[in-house]
Amino acid sequence: MIFFIIVSLTAFNTITKGQAGNPDNGYDTAIRRELIQLRQTFFDAQKQGNRFLLEQLLADSFYFVHSTGVLTKRKEFIERTVEQAGRQRELEVLDQQLFIYGDNTAVWLTRSVGRSSDGTETNFRATDVLVKIGKQWQWVAVNSTKLSTRPKPAPVAADLLKSYVGKYQINDDKTFIVSEENGILIGQSIGVRQKELIPRSATEFVWFSPDSNADMRISFLKDETGHVTHAVLQSEGKEVWRAKKLN
Repeated sequence: MIFFIIVSLTAFNTITKGQAGNPDNGYDTAIRRELIQLRQTFFDAQKQGNRFLLEQLLADSFYFVHSTGVLTKRKEFIERTVEQAGRQRELEVLDQQLFIYGDNTAVWLTRSVGRSSDGTETNFRATDVLVKIGKQWQWVAVNSTKLSTRPKPAPVAADLLKSYVGKYQINDDKTFIVSEENGILIGQSIGVRQKELIPRSATEFVWFSPDSNADMRISFLKDETGHVTHAVLQSEGKEVWRAKKLN
């Protein structure tokens, strides 16, 4: 089992002081700087297999939950990280948020992408929980979730894509709207994160979101004259709704 190491940090996005408080005051800024520096130290320690630093940074109760659901405790995490030093797959941080609660608790939320030598991309979301024990911040938990990987689109003629544009009636209160932006179909419906419609064939599309691992497919149906009549949503292989095209 290979641990994934984030080594490319982008600009810091968001800092929040719990449910309230002012994230722009000087005290919060000092904590922010301390945690950003400490996080880079943690990444470097993993990359280098620095056992001493890892033992300092990880609380005795630390655990790591892999995207597969496997739980690794502190001792095993350190042993595997040291053993795999220099061979871990690198991740690029796409966005991140830091939440600070009081004086002694912080949570990092990070979305990252890993790229293999053949160009395959794997998306992850990680949650890091840190607690200040005495005068030292330590990691108590990391949870990694695998997100959907953007599929390679199948070639579809532009005029066929445009024929799917319009409004579809799901029920009396809900619609599915398909629009086109620079040759890309966008599907929108209230309460659904998925947006981009990526063609798998001339009639079937992956309703894709980089922030979700749900398998959602949209298929378009036509009548005997070739006009688009319905959009059908399938989630995890099961039909969810069948919406009639209104225009």
